[in-house]
Amino acid sequence: MISIGICSRYVHQSAVYLSETYSGSFQSSLANVTKLCDSIENCSEKSNCRDVRKTGKMYKEKCDENEMVLYKMKDCLRSFYYEVYSGATNCTKLYNYTSSDMNTRKNAFTSGKECFLSFTNLWCSPESNKYLKQSYDKLVNYLTIDNDGPDQCNSLYDELNSYQCIGYQYAVSFLERELEKAKLMKKPYEKNETEPMLEETRKCYRKYCKYTYEQYEYLNKLSEDIVNYNSDYPLAPKTLSEFDRCIEYILQNIDADKYKCIRKTPQKSGTVDENAPTVKLTGFLRDKECMKLVMTQECWMSLTIFEEGWEATRHQMKTLWKELIDE
Repeated sequence: MISIGICSRYVHQSAVYLSETYSGSFQSSLANVTKLCDSIENCSEKSNCRDVRKTGKMYKEKCDENEMVLYKMKDCLRSFYYEVYSGATNCTKLYNYTSSDMNTRKNAFTSGKECFLSFTNLWCSPESNKYLKQSYDKLVNYLTIDNDGPDQCNSLYDELNSYQCIGYQYAVSFLERELEKAKLMKKPYEKNETEPMLEETRKCYRKYCKYTYEQYEYLNKLSEDIVNYNSDYPLAPKTLSEFDRCIEYILQNIDADKYKCIRKTPQKSGTVDENAPTVKLTGFLRDKECMKLVMTQECWMSLTIFEEGWEATRHQMKTLWKELIDE
């Protein structure tokens, strides 16, 4: 262990306790790891050697990071930053936990400690809450003090603060699922907020050095996929309702063997319109419960949209599918 000298025994002991913790001796080892993290720092600070003090800080930070993992604090912090992003907890709106000014951010975690802990008590693990009772100030320091400086990206500060982008990442994942849903239902992708959200995510990434080239490329590819999909969209007219688009998708793509209620219903042949391929028009189109099952599963349709679409389709003479389901 380079330049750590007599303090190496604490580093070695912390590694032993960590291995015991991961192997199952959880509660007994946690306290030992916490104690040894502090011992590494105290020992190295007493040295007259600059390299020992510097290396001691490095080992201390690594030990503290392992401690956070064991106490599930990283997961807890990710959840909290998502809560801040979503604004679901009113008190999080009162404090600037994500300020780029470190004094403002520290004041937020100090003045807003009760708000922070009210969230963790509800949504974080017992281990995380135990950690916060004994090490809250240490966590705040890691969130507000960049120990390796702005030109480096190796500190615990860098990693913990990168979690502030978690809300944007969840939002982007939702938009990606919406694109897949549009492809499945063969309907246009109509989320106009997508490009602004992708740009906000890029801005968040640029604030924190932990994000990689691949993560930026993921955002760019999603943007490109959406543009290409909408520009090549050759399918049902955009004026059709979601219900009618789902009907068209089912008639041209349904696997009749997938659903029992379809298999047991007699079939007949027909065409959707003069430009559409010949498809099987089956009696299941008259069966509301069968249609509800098929449409909600095949098109991810809500029950509300199904009920509204079913009634509208049954009673509007100009609706494309009326003759197929009207009794």
